[in-house]
Amino acid sequence: MNPLPPLLTGLLLLSSLASAQQPPAAPPVTSPPAPELIRTVRALRALTPEDASESRSVRLTGTITYYDPDRFLAFVQDDSGGVYFNCRHLDFRGSETAQLRPGDRVELSGVSDAGSFAPYLNRPPGGFIQVRVLGRSSLPAPVPINPRRLLDPALDALWVEASGVVRQIQRYPNRLMLEITNGTDDFTIALPGEWPANKLPHHLQGSHILARGVFGSLTDDNRRLIRLRLYTPAIHYIEVIDDGAKNAFNFPPLKVSELLQYRAEPASRVHVRGTATAAFPGRALYLRVDGVPLQIITNEPSLPLPGQKVDAVGFPVPSGVTVSLHTPTLRIGPSGPPPTPLPLPVTGPIEARWQGELVQVEARLIDQFRNGEEMIFLASSGAQTFPLRLAAPAGLRLPDLPLQGWFQFTGICLVDQEPYQNPVQPWLQPAAGPIRGFSLLLRGPADLVLLRHPPFWTTGRILAAGSALAFALAMAFLWVFLLRRKVAQQTTVIASQIEAERVGEERARIARELHDTLEQELAGIGLQLDLALSRASQQPERARGAIDLALRMLRRTQQETRRSIQDLRSGLLERTRLGDALRLSIDRLREEQNAPIEADIDDPLPALPVTAEHNLLRIGQEALNNAQQHGRARHIHLTLRSYGGALELGIEDDGAGFDPSASPPGHFGLQGMRERAIKMGATFQIETRPGAGTRITVRLPLSP
Repeated sequence: MNPLPPLLTGLLLLSSLASAQQPPAAPPVTSPPAPELIRTVRALRALTPEDASESRSVRLTGTITYYDPDRFLAFVQDDSGGVYFNCRHLDFRGSETAQLRPGDRVELSGVSDAGSFAPYLNRPPGGFIQVRVLGRSSLPAPVPINPRRLLDPALDALWVEASGVVRQIQRYPNRLMLEITNGTDDFTIALPGEWPANKLPHHLQGSHILARGVFGSLTDDNRRLIRLRLYTPAIHYIEVIDDGAKNAFNFPPLKVSELLQYRAEPASRVHVRGTATAAFPGRALYLRVDGVPLQIITNEPSLPLPGQKVDAVGFPVPSGVTVSLHTPTLRIGPSGPPPTPLPLPVTGPIEARWQGELVQVEARLIDQFRNGEEMIFLASSGAQTFPLRLAAPAGLRLPDLPLQGWFQFTGICLVDQEPYQNPVQPWLQPAAGPIRGFSLLLRGPADLVLLRHPPFWTTGRILAAGSALAFALAMAFLWVFLLRRKVAQQTTVIASQIEAERVGEERARIARELHDTLEQELAGIGLQLDLALSRASQQPERARGAIDLALRMLRRTQQETRRSIQDLRSGLLERTRLGDALRLSIDRLREEQNAPIEADIDDPLPALPVTAEHNLLRIGQEALNNAQQHGRARHIHLTLRSYGGALELGIEDDGAGFDPSASPPGHFGLQGMRERAIKMGATFQIETRPGAGTRITVRLPLSP
């Protein structure tokens, strides 16, 4: 054996010394052993509430006995017992299906929980119960419940069977509840799912049954069992032992008011006797029992006729404002006279006692329409408006029913009562509340009798006529609006045209004025000046006369020019009519020359062309000016009248007058007036003599 190297020997020695100086190591810490996995229902239910609350791991293999996901109720049972499990959070990742059914063989993995009565299988905090479907198996054999000891805690969550008599059937959302009595104690049966009113198992009421299901424990706050609820998966797990119908006819018939009263015998069918008032095959039969109406719910296709005597055995069920008989057995007796309908008072609120009664009411038909296999009518009488229903297959021919006609309706009265939900106990069946109205169920077309035809002016016709009138008025207003707009447009166009024509006429008038007065007078002035120039040396007197005449013509031209300019500036005939223009001219002469002028002018005057009005105005102005300046009149009278199909302008003065035949040369005013009168188709007449004044008359014929 070779000796160790010195270096290695030194290292080993140092390591030994260091180890000798360290303190001794602490003993290893050991955790308590983990709880064993719980694999049976017995082991799970054997836990104390404290232990079950520790969320111990559980894996159970068993058979599903009840599953209602709407209410999160589910039970599983193995060979050792049954237990509830929380089905709100399930994980089906290990299975081909995501839905459970009674009879499924499953493996469930979760944790324990204390529960309100016994430990159960819950999901891990924040997790899911793992579900693995292993297949199908039959349900376990039911454990019979001792009828003298219904409340047995040992039966909790087990598949059991119990017997009793069905006392009542109540429908809730997603569940049907049967109240059962076994003579010593009561319990309930819960059936999951939706239950339409026409599918309720009324045949079970009053029957002695044997039901299988899961023993459900209803407990108090102290975890004590106080009532049994049997969770039955489906209706076929309920077996009828005795329906009790055969012996029911042996009991004396009851009144309607006695149907829901307490009786010593267990809940069973009741016996009633009455007269048929209406039959609706496959739906319902209505009886009159000692003067009180009763509805019998039946799907029989053949029912007694109105007037026949009927013995019926069935189960009384609260129905809104009254009671009805379900699942009946009928014995039809002899026929009698047709039942007499009772008059229904519609002047006030409808009472609950009319429910199911054969009634008669007179009302006005206001509407009708088909709804599938039914005809729906709407009628009104007094303050009541109500619907009527009549079974009317496609092949049924109905008589012509005029709207707004007055009819006599006969049928079964159905009172519409608002349901009342108890706010303190909302799980209870809704009770009957206030009455909202009523409807009639007609037996056939013979129940509609026309009493009076509608008036011609029915609501429909009034509405149609009103609509047509409104449309016509709307069209008229639209037409008037469009016409006014068109008239306004045309007025604008016409005004523009009139303005253009007025401007054109004014231009033509000015041109004529310039041509007829200014141009001619200037030409005359030029001729006189030429004459004076040619005779100035040889005949100075004649030349002087020509110059004097030229001066007078020049003054005349100045006056005409001044008057034309004044007319253009003032625009008298553009702003006023002829009569007003003459009045304004007279007022101006009175102010400027203190002229003694009186005027007598008709008002209104006929319409005249612009040229005629202008010429008459100028003639009047010229005549007034001549009478004031040349005649030196003390009184001047102007008249303008319309008579005899003509317009007559007259100017009369008491001035100096003159001899018309000896009119001095250069007296151009009279000649101008005469020419203006001739141009407009008027006559010009002058009456004068020296010292006797002057009268000028212009008469203008008017167009017819």
